[in-house]
Amino acid sequence: LTNSTSAWGLDIDSTGTLWIAGTNSGTLYSYNPAFRKLVNHGHVLSGTNDTSIQDIVVNDRYVYGVTAYGANLFKYNKQTKKREFILPTQKNKQYAKSVVVDKDNKYVYVSSGATAELVQWNLSNNVKTSILPVQYKNETYIEKMKLIDNRYLFTKLYPSEKAGVYDLSKKKLIKEFNSASRGFSGKNEQTNEVFYRYEGFLYEYNVKT
Repeated sequence: LTNSTSAWGLDIDSTGTLWIAGTNSGTLYSYNPAFRKLVNHGHVLSGTNDTSIQDIVVNDRYVYGVTAYGANLFKYNKQTKKREFILPTQKNKQYAKSVVVDKDNKYVYVSSGATAELVQWNLSNNVKTSILPVQYKNETYIEKMKLIDNRYLFTKLYPSEKAGVYDLSKKKLIKEFNSASRGFSGKNEQTNEVFYRYEGFLYEYNVKT
């Protein structure tokens, strides 16, 4: 990867294209495995003091990413190949660590640190609402999230080995369990299972049962 020393954020869109978030200069890349073609989309953090993209989530239209050390959120338009905005997630935060977005591109969920916070950000009116359960306020950050069925928000906390499932429709935490995985799998549509790892074993969480 030119202009980058490492890559923290990775996500795959519906076409099978891999999107890569570079550190050191905040460069965004995409890789099409069918054509073995790597595209450099440029320094998407220009105009800021941020040095790295910590995480990205990709859908058919946009790439959303979060940064260090300004704790910003950016939105990159895949069709126009331009950044639409870059905005601070919260005041007095060193970094925004993880991001997911709902299927309508209305709500973005952003975790930040070095004291953990999780906000639901309504992009239509710019209202931010904290949804982090109080028992996790002493964590450093949520290091990875996964949104399943546009309803169940899976979160992996750091430095503890705690993970949780937050039901966005009921607006409450419905399950806590231990996990050593950095993230979570997608949902198996046949079995309704989401997979994660703990102490060398692979576990599944059934979102229906």
